[in-house]
Amino acid sequence: WILVLMPAVMACWVYLRGWVYLHACEAEDHWHLEIDKDIHMTCHCYEFISEYSRRQHMNEYFTGRLWEATRQGRIPKQQIHLNNKYMTLWLGPIFIALYICTATPHVLAGEISVGTFLTT
Repeated sequence: WILVLMPAVMACWVYLRGWVYLHACEAEDHWHLEIDKDIHMTCHCYEFISEYSRRQHMNEYFTGRLWEATRQGRIPKQQIHLNNKYMTLWLGPIFIALYICTATPHVLAGEISVGTFLTT
């Protein structure tokens, strides 16, 4: 049963988390586009910004926008990637623990030998 359940769990995980990861990538791309628009606007209007001594204001504006882009775009994507990585690493040990918990009563009842239990 483990040979069927483990790949099924992994397939469900990939299907469900794929959509979440795709949305996180789209959010990050949206923020990259917004920052690019801001940079283009600033370069286009730089003479105006410089003449009215608004460089400090633009620095603060960019700092806020980059922080917002990191918080809403990059960090969620990295968190999802980390969760996906650890899920695959923990799936094997979880199923080993399930096998031990379900097969131990059979060993104690004498239905399965200790050698068979240890080798599977």
